[in-house]
Amino acid sequence: MRFMRLIISLIICVMLLSSCKSVKLIPEREERTEGSFVLSVSDESNKQRLACKHTDFSGFYNSVQNPKDFTLNGDVIGGIVPHHMAAATLVSGFFKAVAESNIEYDTVVIVAPNHEGETGNIVVSFLDWQAWDTVYCDRNIVENVYNKIPDEYTAIESDDRMEQEHSVSVLIPYINHYLPEAKVAAFLLNRRLTLENIYNFARILSDEINTSGKKVLFISSIDFSHFLPVSAAIENDRITEAAILDRDYGKIHSLSNEYVDSPQSLNTFLMYMENNGADNIEILYNTNASEFIGDAINQTTSYFIITAYN
Repeated sequence: MRFMRLIISLIICVMLLSSCKSVKLIPEREERTEGSFVLSVSDESNKQRLACKHTDFSGFYNSVQNPKDFTLNGDVIGGIVPHHMAAATLVSGFFKAVAESNIEYDTVVIVAPNHEGETGNIVVSFLDWQAWDTVYCDRNIVENVYNKIPDEYTAIESDDRMEQEHSVSVLIPYINHYLPEAKVAAFLLNRRLTLENIYNFARILSDEINTSGKKVLFISSIDFSHFLPVSAAIENDRITEAAILDRDYGKIHSLSNEYVDSPQSLNTFLMYMENNGADNIEILYNTNASEFIGDAINQTTSYFIITAYN
């Protein structure tokens, strides 16, 4: 009897070992933290995807449950939105309104500040993103634009810088949620870029996007006045607003962080719209962090929601 039990145990062990060898590793792995979600994924070819490290999970969930209500006045070709989680309901409201317009966008092109500034003047990545699902990189647009940027502009590929920069990663979950079929092509811009650099970069973007034949939503991810009392932020926003409506590129390029965190991204947006005949620029909303955090704050950041129509 003891011998029979031993034989049976050996048979079971062999069966278990055989089944273990046939099990395929799950290609996707989701990691969550209490305050934010960090999704790190490897597929069967061990290809890394960019994680959304800067999106607060509870803030994201609240914002899609309580988006700001915006009314669009045409077919949106582009927009300016914040990348500050304090203004998450504004971001959610913008993308919700765009999604409800029922335009099927192939790609969301994002230009945004490279806040750290220690890497190249224009930074790209060819990796996909991981939010709730995979948000695919439009590698054709990224690669074609990247290859046309003059060498002296110092454009580089950096997966780490793209992942660490919150100005893009904060928006990815909203694109995944509201425009799940759209791909993303992101470009980080440094303040070192000259006005002439930006003019040429906007032209390269326009030419590539128009040649691609794709339906593109062009987004500039920008926060405006920084580290000012509310009254000063409001005053500075009036100066910035006038420069936007006048398309005063020189004025915008000269603005400091007390007005806008990326004059380069703002000018790229306006120049792209001019290149594509989108003359109807509408400021849907302007506010600052005191609306969400409270009037007692000593330093605020301000936000604009701006749309451009065909």
